[in-house]
Amino acid sequence: MIFLNIGVRITELRESKNMTQKELADKIRINKSVMNRIESGERPIRETELSLIADALEVSTDYLLGRVEPQRKYYDLTDKDEKDISERLQTMIKDLENKALFSKEDGEMDDNTRELLIMSLENSLRIAKQEAKKKFTPKKYRD
Repeated sequence: MIFLNIGVRITELRESKNMTQKELADKIRINKSVMNRIESGERPIRETELSLIADALEVSTDYLLGRVEPQRKYYDLTDKDEKDISERLQTMIKDLENKALFSKEDGEMDDNTRELLIMSLENSLRIAKQEAKKKFTPKKYRD
């Protein structure tokens, strides 16, 4: 059923923006219960509502209708970027394990600390990769 697909997309987008149903409903000036029925597929979406919701969620109406996939930003990470990050992270982890991070007096690194360090490194690598793409991508290749 097409209405359910629209509702699912609206819900996913709304939640990705940390927005409640009520906040979205208020933004487009409809009742929260109407928004709930649209998202659950119980009620068809009106054309005017579709446009307002698309604007509020910063996507096209074609995306909400399932006609197109969202436009990627030039700085979004590609599969190659993800592979590069993964390889770099593994190299960093090996380097850390080969070198003494803590002396015997400080104690060994526990599993929780190790996982937190790995997550922090991975996040830092992702941010660095995106920032580099923003800074060094020639203007003619930007959206």
